[in-house]
Amino acid sequence: MPKLKRHKNLIDTAQIPNSVRRIVQKLLDNGYDAKLVGGCVRDLLLGTKPKDFDVVTSATPLQVKRIFKHAQIIGRRFRIVHVKSEIGVVEISTYRKTGIDRKDPATPTRSLVRSPKQVGTMKKDHLLRDFTVNALYFDIKRNVIFDYVGGLRDLKYRQLRCIGDPETRFHEDCHRLLRALRFVSKTDLKLTEELDRSLHSQRDLLQHLEPHRLSYDLEKMLLHGYARALFRNFAKYKFLAYIFPEIESNNALTLAALKNTDQRVKRGKPVRFAFLLAAFYWHHYRDLNIRNDREAEILAAKKVLEIPSQRIALRADVRDFVIETWRLQAKLENRPLRNGKQVLQRKRFRAGYDLLCMRANLSDANQEIASWWTKIQEVPETEQEQMLKEVSPVRKRKSKRRRKPRRTSQQVIAASS
Repeated sequence: MPKLKRHKNLIDTAQIPNSVRRIVQKLLDNGYDAKLVGGCVRDLLLGTKPKDFDVVTSATPLQVKRIFKHAQIIGRRFRIVHVKSEIGVVEISTYRKTGIDRKDPATPTRSLVRSPKQVGTMKKDHLLRDFTVNALYFDIKRNVIFDYVGGLRDLKYRQLRCIGDPETRFHEDCHRLLRALRFVSKTDLKLTEELDRSLHSQRDLLQHLEPHRLSYDLEKMLLHGYARALFRNFAKYKFLAYIFPEIESNNALTLAALKNTDQRVKRGKPVRFAFLLAAFYWHHYRDLNIRNDREAEILAAKKVLEIPSQRIALRADVRDFVIETWRLQAKLENRPLRNGKQVLQRKRFRAGYDLLCMRANLSDANQEIASWWTKIQEVPETEQEQMLKEVSPVRKRKSKRRRKPRRTSQQVIAASS
């Protein structure tokens, strides 16, 4: 590996938000070293706006917590600190140094990781990072980049290279296989031949993916504007068999949902991993053909969600979102329409409507009904009411029953005597 190189004035520090600069400065003012590291440095060098900023420091998590009173320490094996800022959460980690855990040979591959022994140094810390382009450290104050592994050279030639032997690094942590595809999908970096071969030969390690980490990884990978490119790479390297084995790579609704998500990210609109799951597994729920029975619909939806739950940890709010989105399909498609006003006011109406429109575009739902729901959201309230009346069931007038004349108290007494 190349020796340490220092590069000056390659980054315009004006691109770094003031809130991030203040966090770094506060650590420096308290006598600790602090630098930007990882993806934010890579993105600044590539000329793209970083989604988030990571800071590495010589302070321990508890020392960081004392400086930033409202910070939150998270993690078990390696604790990091989340500090809220104007741009979101800034993640602060401590310089690490390595020690090899002693494990039983029969232990799954995912546990064969290097355990961090706090506190390390920048020179030791870089050895625990996965790819050369993510092992660049940036000193804001001096505008200097520290490069131990030739990351700048790899950025220049637009290539993604592992630090050390790829197979060894993937055996240490199988989630690095996903990270490799994440970076090539997100950027225009190309895999080195050695790394490309390892992704093919080591994919069986994906059977050791940890459900909670996989859930976090997928949300991070699929909700940042490159979901469709990532899905194509999952198919290319046959990763789908370990993550979404029930989903075909050319499934039309899946591809439409991925495309829609990327477009929403570009327009600055909110996106949800739960919506993607609703699209991915819609056909599994639809094929059960259960309608107009609330309890049966919920049980059927929960049964379908057991399929991805075998590999991905799904939070309760994600499950509820998917179930409600699926159940809304029948309510939106029903004609005559019952309780249309209530349907419009449902919490997940927009998600249900979006899924209906995607299905209609693929001839899986009635296009006229989808267009009707589009129109009713655009017209004034008075016109909404008229549209709802036109598709509501006709109420039959009940015939009035002739009531018997009410008996007086004298008649009741006379009858009982």
